[in-house]
Amino acid sequence: MSADAPPPFDPADGRRGRKEPMRVENAAMDDTVPPGESPSPYVRRLWKAAAIASIVVAAFLVLCYAPEAALLVFAAIWFGSALVQCAKGLGRYTHMGPRWNLAIVVTLLVAAMLAITLTAGWRIGGRVNELTASLSDARSTIEERLQQGLDTADAAQESEAEKNGEDPAEPAPDSSASGESGEGGEGGGSGEGGGSGEGGESRGAAGKLLDAVPDPMTLVGGLMGGGSGSSSSPAQRVFTAPFTFAIYVLFIFFTGVFLAISPAMYRDGAVNLFPDRQREKLREVMDDSAVALWAWTKARLVAMAITGTLTGLALWALGIPLALTLAFLTALLVFVPNIGSLLAAVPPMLIAVQQGGMTPLWVLLAYIGVQMLESYVITPYVIGEGTGVPPALVITGQLVLGILFGALGVLFATPIILVSMIFVTRYWINSALGHEEVDPPGRDD
Repeated sequence: MSADAPPPFDPADGRRGRKEPMRVENAAMDDTVPPGESPSPYVRRLWKAAAIASIVVAAFLVLCYAPEAALLVFAAIWFGSALVQCAKGLGRYTHMGPRWNLAIVVTLLVAAMLAITLTAGWRIGGRVNELTASLSDARSTIEERLQQGLDTADAAQESEAEKNGEDPAEPAPDSSASGESGEGGEGGGSGEGGGSGEGGESRGAAGKLLDAVPDPMTLVGGLMGGGSGSSSSPAQRVFTAPFTFAIYVLFIFFTGVFLAISPAMYRDGAVNLFPDRQREKLREVMDDSAVALWAWTKARLVAMAITGTLTGLALWALGIPLALTLAFLTALLVFVPNIGSLLAAVPPMLIAVQQGGMTPLWVLLAYIGVQMLESYVITPYVIGEGTGVPPALVITGQLVLGILFGALGVLFATPIILVSMIFVTRYWINSALGHEEVDPPGRDD
């Protein structure tokens, strides 16, 4: 039979033609898959699009209605990866299994926290109360000095008006009618009223300046979980914020511990959501992210310890009250690059204002010197060259995440940017685009 000959007549079908192409086409458009057969390409594409849309919608809803949840999950993953790295480091000396090493690390961490709480918890709480009271007194001192400065400026203006032959108590031209209606004592009364009006304007200007100085109670409540948009008073936010803070800490701790117990299970579970050809690369990227996060965390912890020690010695030498408490606060704030260093200098400066003289200037110079040492010597030496995050990206990330998520966004901006850089470098630039392999930050090859 030639190639151009028509197909043979099929009595069962009643017509000439092949049925196989029609069956293939119908199977491609059929959504139901018989048992034991793999889905058609059309069905696979449909399920893939539905899964991507579901993930996007879920992420959008989380960011809109529970933005803190995403950051807390990231913090738990970060803490869990740090526990895994600590257990690996301990395993080099103990030669025990990873879970036994993890149990030792968690036990030591919990024991240290309990020891600090039981032995120095009340003392730390008392110091925090003293610091809050000192900051409130410093704010009152600034208020008085601002008011004195405004009063001095008003007095100088009145003196200048008298020298020019003007009567500062004379009413303005638009109020001449009221000035004519009262004579003698009434005129003196109106003059006093004018003076009080000017004083009211001065106090109004001072109030606008002083409103820009936040109250310490408001700062503590906002940083520890009391939202700025809350209708409760600052004192109520201070007393309710510790409960929210405690819930956050407990969530991060227990979730991180569970992640550290079986890291491969959770990692493979996330990797299995992607195609087979991308899974091995994603595993490498996740492992590199964990190593880079641990390297950055070690650098920040060392920088916090050295900066806190140097700051405490400088404040003690300058005779600043509560030098140890201020040094501890500085060490905590230095964990946040750029912004933390600026915030750390505010409380000592406010307290130094009360002492007067050149003390505020010396405190400012001490903080500038310590921060320059931390930025240009300590951190580059500890974390190594080429393993940090570009400062422009850090500032931009802090701005964007701070607007989106508030204080938590600023706190976790740098590690989020670090992980994003690794994914972009290893997964997109090196893998998808096929460029030359570039080692991510924190990798020790």
